[in-house]
Amino acid sequence: MVGADGARLDIPLDEVRTASIRAADLAAPKRWVLGGAGVLTVNGSFLVRPVRSIDGTKVTFETESEELLLTTQNTAAVFFHPPTGLDLKHLRFDRPGVLLRSRDFMEGTFHSVEKGVVTIESLLLGRRSFSIQNDVTAVFVRKMVGSGSVFSVRTADGSRLQCKKLELAEGRVYLNGSPYRHFQILHEQLVAIRHGDPQSIAELIDERRKILNAGKSEVVVAMEDDPQLIQLTGKRALVLKMQRDLTTQVSQARKDWQRGQQSWSQKKGSAHRAKTNLSRTRNQLKAKERMVTSAQRTLSQSQRDLDEKGKRLKMASQEVDRARLEFGRAGAEGDARRRAESTLMDAERNRKNTERSLSQVKGIHARHLARVTGAQNDHRAALDQARKIEEAEPIAWRELAEALRTRDSAKRTHDVGSAHLREIAGELRSLDEKLRQRGESLQAALRAGK
Repeated sequence: MVGADGARLDIPLDEVRTASIRAADLAAPKRWVLGGAGVLTVNGSFLVRPVRSIDGTKVTFETESEELLLTTQNTAAVFFHPPTGLDLKHLRFDRPGVLLRSRDFMEGTFHSVEKGVVTIESLLLGRRSFSIQNDVTAVFVRKMVGSGSVFSVRTADGSRLQCKKLELAEGRVYLNGSPYRHFQILHEQLVAIRHGDPQSIAELIDERRKILNAGKSEVVVAMEDDPQLIQLTGKRALVLKMQRDLTTQVSQARKDWQRGQQSWSQKKGSAHRAKTNLSRTRNQLKAKERMVTSAQRTLSQSQRDLDEKGKRLKMASQEVDRARLEFGRAGAEGDARRRAESTLMDAERNRKNTERSLSQVKGIHARHLARVTGAQNDHRAALDQARKIEEAEPIAWRELAEALRTRDSAKRTHDVGSAHLREIAGELRSLDEKLRQRGESLQAALRAGK
């Protein structure tokens, strides 16, 4: 044995009472003690293996093996169809004969099995033959004489093998002693090993009889043991588990879909706001560009005015200089001096007026220059903002597209899961109907005494 911590523990086989190899077997649907069609040996072994023929010497199986040689002398009974609880009271291990599928028992000495026909010798009716396919459930060859075995091995196919000697090897066990000859059973085929005083088939069958005597109706036992019902019930349990798992997945997909829808709505709003902001910012940028252009035109005009006023001031200053020169040349008195003085005064006034005008134009030019600078700064800020919005706008649309894909993927998962749930619900209804029909069929068979 290997523990959860990986530590290995070796236990002598003689000290083991029962070893359960397949824990999953405990959760499997209950089956009757004879798990299928096969052969019951005189020592109590039951081999689930189809029989092809039996003569006075040996049993020939559908699948031959040199590791298994079963003689007719060591054969107690052969089951051609898996028996059920309804066959309990009709089984006759104490005398030879044939159990028919009608549950009638005909006593007689076993003769042979060949080409799908069972032949027995009856004291009253002589030699009689029966079709294995249509008429026979089992043929009883001779009484069981007890196992005298030390070990009982159960396998996954329903076999119960009694033996006196058991050898363990890596990944397998070996059985020896008639009818086994170094008979190999792989680890994955093992269900359990019982050591010491193994239960015989007769004892196991008696346990089933006690269940009936304890108050269980034949209908209940028949339903528990019926292979078709067991198969349908197992399939229904599997479908129910699939339904539970898929319901969880669909519920999660619905939540993902709803979250995706909310995220998509938010991203859609963000994308449209980004588009609106981009359009508004571009309009604002154009307006800023127009303001810069207009301010620059005004500044250019102001610069022309300033240049013109500068030229006029220069000319006025030159005129003053000429007037002063003429005034200096004029005499102390007389008309020439008076005219020169008048000319100088006019030139001075003109220069002062021009200086005042130039000063005003300079003020105006400074204001226009400041306006142009402000407009250019506003334009640069608007341009930077527009660039940021232009970079953010496609990101918003990509996020919107991704949110749409996420939402639609979750919706497809939800829709596919919902469709599968509807299919599973239909399958469950079909299985329930088959279970109901099979139950009614078994009850009708019991009422008819079949």
